Amino acid sequence: MKKRILTFLLLCSGFTLGMLHAQNNLSYTKVNGKDCIIYIVQPGEGVYGISKRFNVTQDYLRKYNPAMTDSLRAGQELLIPVVTPTKAIVGYFMHETKRKETLYSISKQYNVSIDDIIKLNPGVKEKLKAKTLIRIPEYGKTPAVTPEEQTPVSDDFIKHTITPKETLFSLARRYGISIDDLIQSNPGLSPETFSIGKVVLIPKNKVSQSAIDSFNTENNPNDIVFPQGKRSVQAALFLPFHANTVNKNDIHQRRYTEFYEGLLLAVDSLKRTDYNINLFVYDSYNKTSKDLLSQPGVDNADLLIAVPTGNQLKDFSMYAEQSHKTLVLPFTSKNEEIDNNPFLVQINTPQAYLYDEVVKEFVRRFSNKQIVFLEETGKAGAKRDFCNELKQALKARQIPFAVQTYQATDIELAGFVVDEKKEYIFIPERSASEDLKIVLPLLQAMKKMNPMMNTTLFGYPEWQTMVNDYIEAFYELNTYIYSSFYADNNSPALNRFYNRYKLWFHKDILNLYPKFGALGFDTGLFFLRDYAKFGEKAINEIQSKQFDGIHHGFYFQPINSKGGLINENIYLIHYSPDFYITKIQIH
Repeated sequence: MKKRILTFLLLCSGFTLGMLHAQNNLSYTKVNGKDCIIYIVQPGEGVYGISKRFNVTQDYLRKYNPAMTDSLRAGQELLIPVVTPTKAIVGYFMHETKRKETLYSISKQYNVSIDDIIKLNPGVKEKLKAKTLIRIPEYGKTPAVTPEEQTPVSDDFIKHTITPKETLFSLARRYGISIDDLIQSNPGLSPETFSIGKVVLIPKNKVSQSAIDSFNTENNPNDIVFPQGKRSVQAALFLPFHANTVNKNDIHQRRYTEFYEGLLLAVDSLKRTDYNINLFVYDSYNKTSKDLLSQPGVDNADLLIAVPTGNQLKDFSMYAEQSHKTLVLPFTSKNEEIDNNPFLVQINTPQAYLYDEVVKEFVRRFSNKQIVFLEETGKAGAKRDFCNELKQALKARQIPFAVQTYQATDIELAGFVVDEKKEYIFIPERSASEDLKIVLPLLQAMKKMNPMMNTTLFGYPEWQTMVNDYIEAFYELNTYIYSSFYADNNSPALNRFYNRYKLWFHKDILNLYPKFGALGFDTGLFFLRDYAKFGEKAINEIQSKQFDGIHHGFYFQPINSKGGLINENIYLIHYSPDFYITKIQIH
């Protein structure tokens, strides 16, 4: 059943780890005196992948296949010109020889030179014994692998032959180890070089307890003895992947998949620090709550992470309360269930609470300034509710403020008189990018006319998506943005995450805010680690615990005396005129 679930996860999540299929029996021919492989295109393969697989350029492929188009079909025959590699050996993978195989046939199969095979396998002969492990070179631009860097094949390793549908991630998950451990034990191994028939060395001392149990159940012939894991947790993740209608243009689908991928990176990080994480993942799109909650792995889960759709929230909430399981809601904003269910944890800070806390912080920090609300004449802004709440708080405390109107065609704030001895803070009622195109030039023109004027601009979370367009204005106007999340692109931790994400999934994080991949990573690190440590007591341990992740901050507090926990973490992001960006934690 676990194998079935794993296959479901990899196929339904809507992403690929870049596994390239390989054919075990390749045929050869000559074209104009040039050796060529007769290659049968596998399902899902494209021109780019095949060119990388055989180390030839796409133009070279087209030269030998003039009828080839960018859209290949499974079963199509291609001629692949055999190219003698000239790049340095940067790593290797393992190959287990079969009957009647020779160095020549193996060199042709992998498009490598016989001399390089011999270089990595001193003493190997042309006639090979079956079931012998030899190293096959990987080529690249970095310095060559030296003999002392080669991983010794010993009893400390399991020899695993890659099978169809396996990926680098699924193999790491099967043995409960990290992808970094796999690559370290198999120099040159990567999603691109991961293909059917290759032998991968699995370090026994890294394999998790869940994998041990699986091997014992399956009567593994190697009779392997593994170390015990220290901390364990089982979690069930429910996301609307839309697995049956994969659409690369569906941003919601891609972002949910990205959240899942970030969570996988957190699982990998925890496994490398001696945590044993069992994660079951289900596509909740167009499914009944009954079907989802009856899936294998749910009853034994210590923790549920869900994005309920339709009527699922009420059913999931009831199940969590009855089974005393924590239900984490990463994206839900409107949630009446949390008022009366102590087992619910909401990451997305409710807007009512967010506004209340931001208003308090504004009054505390900026009440000594000349407060000016900016409103476009005849148009209600998207942030009118926030501005009205702030106005009421200012009135209650008898703090003066002014309202300045403008029109989209204005080139200056008409009638606004500046006193350069005073400090001003401006709060626009409108927050969209097209609104900033109007407001920012008005404030910059005013500041240019009054160079000694002390100006501050106060704004909104969505402005983080516009930083590339307006960063200079943000600096010049001494801008503060409130938000419950912030991605500091200068952060070493965040950049390590970006690099690992690209290595694993061969794509960049979507340039949207919040970044769901980073949120998935923060969610995994925070909840899985604490629930592995504290078990049933974790719901109490996470209260009032400050967590500053690579993207999100968590500070969970009870919403009332009988309800669940909400995230009260809020940041102020300050873009100062001396070109510094500072993240200020309110809670």
